[in-house]
Amino acid sequence: MTTNVVIIGDALRLLGVVAEGQSVSAEQGSNALRALNQMMERWTEDRIGLGYFAQSSTTDTCPIPAWAEQGVISKLAQRLMADYPSTQPPAWVLSDSENGYGTIARKCMVERMKPARMDHMPAGEGHTIWRSRILTDEP
Repeated sequence: MTTNVVIIGDALRLLGVVAEGQSVSAEQGSNALRALNQMMERWTEDRIGLGYFAQSSTTDTCPIPAWAEQGVISKLAQRLMADYPSTQPPAWVLSDSENGYGTIARKCMVERMKPARMDHMPAGEGHTIWRSRILTDEP
């Protein structure tokens, strides 16, 4: 499982704020964790539920599924751009952010959908619900 500081460090690396192999400072971690909590709360309000709950420590495990990590990281990087206005990330970071968020939103929407029931529909002439006849060339 991935910790909050790893998510935060990856987002700050996308922005070029933290170099590869460099640790996130306590202040960067605290500010980014607050931004992550705010972002995820907004997503929950938008019915994009990943099972996330507000975090108080950067060392805790981030409560999101592994498949959503990249989308959360890139979207957090986009959110943190306001805190680091001198950074100019590559264009693919913003594109990755939108694609990742779209994937998360679609998956959450599909998971909320109820399966369709067709048992109220008429079966049609010559058919029964319990069996069907397949016509073949064989006698």
